Amino acid sequence: MRVQQVMERIIQRKFRNPKLLEEALIAAGADEEAPMNNKKRQGNKRLALIGDAVLRLTLVDDGILLGKTTGQCETICTAEASNASLFKIEEQHHLAPFIQTCPAQKGHVSPITGATTVEAVVGAVWLDCDRNYAHVMRSSVVLALAKVF
Repeated sequence: MRVQQVMERIIQRKFRNPKLLEEALIAAGADEEAPMNNKKRQGNKRLALIGDAVLRLTLVDDGILLGKTTGQCETICTAEASNASLFKIEEQHHLAPFIQTCPAQKGHVSPITGATTVEAVVGAVWLDCDRNYAHVMRSSVVLALAKVF
């Protein structure tokens, strides 16, 4: 079975633009041949920035709707959107075999790389569904975070 199909089953989302999912699974530095300012060299960083913002929006929005204070929402964001929490989600979903790491890592997915990949997958879902919040909320990666509440 292809990586795309397995990943789509794991995150419960069929991608219209598979290039987004492909980008989400490439760690920064995985393509050492590309120039430093090349998108390939940056790997999934651009999607991770988007995914981080979407995850925080999700956590704050859920918290406010449930009557949490802004302080409580901030505490939840700090804990649940942390690299440690996101790496646990990467491990729970067994994403490591699908992540293209830089050659120096020899296939090992570090906690930072795992967390960044989770953020990148969320970012990829966000862009693939035309920034549709409801579709993102149905992604299994986001659902894992939603257990906080």
